[in-house]
Amino acid sequence: MYSDDKLDKNDIGKADGLKNDIADAYTREKINNEQYEELMKGISIQYEEIFKKENDSLNSLTDNEDKMKLLNKIHSDIEDAYSKEKVKEKHYNLLKEKISDYENSHSVNS
Repeated sequence: MYSDDKLDKNDIGKADGLKNDIADAYTREKINNEQYEELMKGISIQYEEIFKKENDSLNSLTDNEDKMKLLNKIHSDIEDAYSKEKVKEKHYNLLKEKISDYENSHSVNS
């Protein structure tokens, strides 16, 4: 996280590390299931914020081809994060909805 306390795609590595640390603590029984679930929910929220900011960055692009490339990358990144259980189902669905809303409002099809 940067000094502005805002998450962006540069923070994915840090979130990955934190997720791994939490999983390791749970495996070693240093935290209980309830603590684990709450911490993982917090990590999922961080990933959601990162992906929402990336999606919002589509508005700064003027070239439709660039928008399509970034949109496809965002789709792929979100699918990957969900498949690796970095993002909870609730946050995954919210992200997919945000992308769909963007596509519908900007006549973009992936």
